[in-house]
Amino acid sequence: MRLYPNPTPGLLRVDLPPDFDGGQWQITDAQGVEIKVEEYNQSVIDIRNLSSGMYQFSVMNENGTLKLSKSFIKTR
Repeated sequence: MRLYPNPTPGLLRVDLPPDFDGGQWQITDAQGVEIKVEEYNQSVIDIRNLSSGMYQFSVMNENGTLKLSKSFIKTR
């Protein structure tokens, strides 16, 4: 999985492996608190409403099993 630009002020682009079969994505903060969860159906995620800081972006398959996870930094 590739997240870019990282750090980012507002739009996070997500490239997943071609064999990813769908599911949902989740953003958690540095303490592990769930911030956002949505079905994965787009490759650009708007995070302009998040405060500056470090976050974890995770992708789960349709069964809810964690498949990929990566940190990113939200800037002003």
